[in-house]
Amino acid sequence: MNLVKNPSKGRNKKIGYTLVAALALSMGLTMAGARTVHADNAQMVDLPKGINADQNKIPGQYAFSAKVEPGVSKINPFGATNADWYTSSTHTEGTTHHWYAFRLSDDSGNNNAWKGKVGVYYSKVGIYQGHTIDIKITMMDWKVQNYQWVDTNGNGKADTRENIKDAYVAFGRDDFEVFTPGLGAIKYRLDYLDHDTKKPVKITGSWTFNDIDGDQWVGIEPNTFSSVDQVIYGDRGNNGNTWLSYKSKGGQNYIYSDAHKHNSKITDDVGHNAGTLTTDQLKGSFTAAYSNSSSFIISWVYGENTGDNAIKDQDDLEKDNRIWDMTGTYEPDADTKYPVTNIDTSINATKFNHAYLQFSTQPIVPDKPDNAIKFDSDSDEGTNTPSEIGTDKSIDHDLLKNRYEEYHYQITHNVPKVLKRYKYDQYMITDKIDSILNVSNVHVYNRANQDVTYMFTVNVDGNNKLSVIAKDSSLASDDFYREQYKITFDAKIKPGVSLADHQDPKHKDQAVIYNEAKVTTSNGTADSNKTTTNVPFTPKDQTKAISTDGNGKGDSLQVDYDENYKYTVDVAAPDGEDIKTLELKDKLEDVLDLKEIKVYDQDDNNKDVTDQGKLTKDNNTADWVATEPQKWHGKHLRMVITASVKNTPDLMQYLDKATGVIKVPNKAIWIINGKDDPTNIVYVEPKGPKASVQKWIELPDLN
Repeated sequence: MNLVKNPSKGRNKKIGYTLVAALALSMGLTMAGARTVHADNAQMVDLPKGINADQNKIPGQYAFSAKVEPGVSKINPFGATNADWYTSSTHTEGTTHHWYAFRLSDDSGNNNAWKGKVGVYYSKVGIYQGHTIDIKITMMDWKVQNYQWVDTNGNGKADTRENIKDAYVAFGRDDFEVFTPGLGAIKYRLDYLDHDTKKPVKITGSWTFNDIDGDQWVGIEPNTFSSVDQVIYGDRGNNGNTWLSYKSKGGQNYIYSDAHKHNSKITDDVGHNAGTLTTDQLKGSFTAAYSNSSSFIISWVYGENTGDNAIKDQDDLEKDNRIWDMTGTYEPDADTKYPVTNIDTSINATKFNHAYLQFSTQPIVPDKPDNAIKFDSDSDEGTNTPSEIGTDKSIDHDLLKNRYEEYHYQITHNVPKVLKRYKYDQYMITDKIDSILNVSNVHVYNRANQDVTYMFTVNVDGNNKLSVIAKDSSLASDDFYREQYKITFDAKIKPGVSLADHQDPKHKDQAVIYNEAKVTTSNGTADSNKTTTNVPFTPKDQTKAISTDGNGKGDSLQVDYDENYKYTVDVAAPDGEDIKTLELKDKLEDVLDLKEIKVYDQDDNNKDVTDQGKLTKDNNTADWVATEPQKWHGKHLRMVITASVKNTPDLMQYLDKATGVIKVPNKAIWIINGKDDPTNIVYVEPKGPKASVQKWIELPDLN
């Protein structure tokens, strides 16, 4: 398309420039396929790091993108004075574009002294690894000659090009885009900055240039090119066809459309000049993928793009060393030292709308899915707050207090902005959750922390596999793309399961639970990192107490004869070994009367589980043997025994001669896999003896 409405003022066609900034990538971009050019121009095979788009995809690590968000991002010009800046607008194809225009020169002089100190600052245009990102575009240098078309023959046709001094460069207020006047060259520097600290942020990303017409050149500065991994070019949907050329000029690598081969004018639906090809013809496009850079520098060289003038301009530009030898300057603090605060004058777009450069978010090939990032958290580690997921508060390892603590998993995944032709047919995140876990409370949030679970179908199957699948209606929507999705769900170890086969080799007294997720799209699959959750083993334990009501913790109790009291036996079943047999036994002394036995599951609201074992009371012994011993791993059980003291002379054998007190001892045995572990001993002490016992106590010592 052409943003120019007056054909006499708009003969230079636009170039679209796409920026996609992504999660840090430690390795270079790898692509499959041979360096084959299916086109009328084979020079691209000589392009360093070049590869044809045919059958290739861009890795999803480049999914994160920058965008001017209405109501969120702020756009502020800087450099020179308020009087050097203007507002303007253009309108084409039903869309209005708003601009800040900077005066390069006019009849009164020029602003060359502001090279390296003038540009536009875009705040809050994205999130990258926890950083809120700002983008600053600075014009480091320019050599521009503006012109106008005039009628010199008196025939009513503007057929002669006449140089003029008025020249302006316009920066987009709705998007990352630049309009430039006449012909010549401009060197731009783009910086990624942390919104809060204003410090540079190194990013791995990609940028795409679309719609490169005749005599339009994109040069990548050498230091920037050193961080480039691959340059992808051509129309993937047309066997990789490209008509771009490569040439090294002034030490820079330039990709351009040769006006000697491509200068035939095409028009849009209303007859305006549309250059030599349309935006959707990817044979005039390329994508450059780069790693670990906080800035990049490009040179934009352009002239007339159709007809004989395109050929002449290209020949003249190639001979002009000033165009190719620009180095430029850069003042890092220019945006704060030279702010522009009030712009109250407008100009007509014909002052600048010759050649158009745009930054957007769409590579020319489909994306391989980005790796998901997995986190975990619990009550005092990590975070499960949607707005904090993925920040420095998130962790990928936690330690539970015990097996009964509920904890949480989070999965984040970035979906890139894609061309309409590359929208997904499938998008699914799956997580094979450990079989020892119960899963609940699954939610999906977007980057704005809005609950968008309704956009997905969520299911946990019988094999404990969680599936979060985007609905067809979601995949068809533009809003689905250029988005981060955050999946959260709760997890808790199933009651009674053994953790023996989860022993952590690094921590013998703990179990470890690993977890990782998988992303599947139309273009392939990618795994997440692996999280670890450690769980202290529940040790075998047994404790006995005596009380009147079963709630006390005493180790001795005075009772009347034939008065009911209760023994409580609290035990913990270990979960660091597989339990094959489980038995709780308590033999009461013959002077005691065993009346009732109950067994409770303390981890299940003290549920009565007596009937889940075989209970006997033979020989004054409370004996409970679990029917299904394997279901009690890590469980805390309580046996409650109701008993009383008999009024019998046999109590004399429990007389403590030093204190004159009768103390009847008792202990229980906790038996796991045939191994006995006794509890502590508790005592019951009958109060004042009755007559028959009193007589026995008053007898002389027969010994």
